[in-house]
Amino acid sequence: MKQKATRRDINNRYDKVIRAGYCEFQTLLRGLDPVYYNNGIYGWNWDCYELDWDIALVTGYRNQTGKRIKGLEAFEERAKEINEMCKFTDWDKKKRELEALLKEFIEYINRNYKEA
Repeated sequence: MKQKATRRDINNRYDKVIRAGYCEFQTLLRGLDPVYYNNGIYGWNWDCYELDWDIALVTGYRNQTGKRIKGLEAFEERAKEINEMCKFTDWDKKKRELEALLKEFIEYINRNYKEA
């Protein structure tokens, strides 16, 4: 179950906070549940996914926190390719490939976070 959080809560909890638009990584994050959410007077603002013990990915519409890292879009495209390739085949194979891609995604963030 998600817990309500503020930008400050997320920034204090995680060393690396990545910002993304709504549904920007919907295929890559399929199967993961957000840990935190935020809302305001206009309704839902964002969800926060914990990718690693020190990395958070914040996706949403407004009031987000975090850095944008160039090159992350390629991971969503690869996730879509895996999803399409394995659409009518073994779910376990698709899950393994998406998990491997997510690990690669985390490694990319670790390598490129300081440059953003």
